[in-house]
Amino acid sequence: MKVISEIVTTKGLGRTAISEKICEQFLWLKADGKLKDMSCRVALLRMERDGWTSCRPFETKWQWQTVQTPYYVK
Repeated sequence: MKVISEIVTTKGLGRTAISEKICEQFLWLKADGKLKDMSCRVALLRMERDGWTSCRPFETKWQWQTVQTPYYVK
C-alpha cells in the first residue's frame, strides 16, 4: 500500500497515468503484454470507496456534443 499511496499522491498525474505507473511497478500485464491499466483504475476506485486511498477528482477535458443524425429524403 505504501508504494500505491506514493504514486497516487504524486502531483501532476491523472488517474490514467497513476494506473499505468502502478501497473509498471507491479508488472501487472495482460496476456498480450500490455498494461492492465483499466483493471487498475477499477481497483483504485474500489479502494477509494473503501477508504484505503484517495485520488483527485475527475477532470473533464472535453465537452460531450450531441451527434445529430442526418435526415435523408427519399
